[in-house]
Amino acid sequence: MALPISPDAPRLTPQTAAALMASRVEAVREYELVELAATRGRVLAESIVSDRASPPCTVSAMDGFAVRLDELGEPLPVVGEVRIGRAPPQLPNAASLRIVTGAPLPDGADTVLRVEDATLDGGFLRAQARPLRGANVRLKGENGPAGTAAAPPGSLVTAGALGAAAAFGCSALRVLRPLALTIIVTGDELEAIGAPVDDYQIRDSNGPALHALFERPWIAVRRAPRVPDDVAALQMAVEEALATSDAVVLTGGVSKGAYDYVPGVLSALGVEVLFHRLPQRPGHPVLGGITLSGVPVFGLPGNPLSAMVTGRRLVLPTIAARAGLSPRAAGLAPLLVTTADQRGLPNHWHFPLVTHRGDDAGRDVTVLNGRGSGDVIALGRSDGFIEVAPGQNGPGPWPFYGW
Repeated sequence: MALPISPDAPRLTPQTAAALMASRVEAVREYELVELAATRGRVLAESIVSDRASPPCTVSAMDGFAVRLDELGEPLPVVGEVRIGRAPPQLPNAASLRIVTGAPLPDGADTVLRVEDATLDGGFLRAQARPLRGANVRLKGENGPAGTAAAPPGSLVTAGALGAAAAFGCSALRVLRPLALTIIVTGDELEAIGAPVDDYQIRDSNGPALHALFERPWIAVRRAPRVPDDVAALQMAVEEALATSDAVVLTGGVSKGAYDYVPGVLSALGVEVLFHRLPQRPGHPVLGGITLSGVPVFGLPGNPLSAMVTGRRLVLPTIAARAGLSPRAAGLAPLLVTTADQRGLPNHWHFPLVTHRGDDAGRDVTVLNGRGSGDVIALGRSDGFIEVAPGQNGPGPWPFYGW
């Protein structure tokens, strides 16, 4: 049985806690073959490789006329045209061929004279400027020979990568299977969204919000049924989730209250607790651990802002590492932004909610006047949060983490 983290252990920062979790997980390796049109946002299991040279033949880079440079001193009859996607004709001696961008350069031609550098007089071409030999021509293979990788394994399939794959004739791609992530929401006090509630009752907002935060083409999110404040029920739910998931996230029950059973249950199930409580606001009680089989487990606080901030700052980078992605490759790396004068907390990392592209002239974000970690109105108005280290003040720049 794993023991809880020692209270004498060094206190981690949000950055070192995220790095520690990422360093302890291994990327999944199972892949599947998926039709090209359905691969956007998935993680490549192998490189996208060109099946032939790029471009596959020498082509014109401009609309104009295919010529021999040495013949441009005299008017040249325009004897035909070269169409894109069709076999080019032979360029006769002392003649020119009309050509469009991307069309193959005909045999015998060595230069393309741009339309804007030419005039036509009775079917004869006259050059108004003399180009260099080889001007406006793209040589076969100048982008890369056959076998050139356009996107490496471990990267997301973007629209650009998908376009390259289509150009290479790939009708399907090998991509890693989506990570199975289970969200477990705990608490007797929570009611379903559509249920009637009294003023003292609380609807479950963490489950839907975290589902939306985590849902990506490379993550398959599952929400387990809500678990009451009962040790046996919680242990059963966590055991099932650990057996069927690549990562598990719990919300609520993670602090020091009478009904905060999550730390004890995780310890009883053999989860190695890597940190419990970080010097940050909101989200101080957050817990992170890992099983012997390498499944990362997070216990997030139950307050909505705390759950969302820790989910974005700590959980998503760990899940990206589990998928073989760096935060940058996963699109999770923070932006650097500026604010009006921002005052940090003396002993805690602070994560104030912000709107991006704020109203202050010359500032990228505006800090919202939130009223604590249960302020769901501020959460709904926000675009994310900034990270302010203890004791730091001023306009930044600050790391910005968007939802």
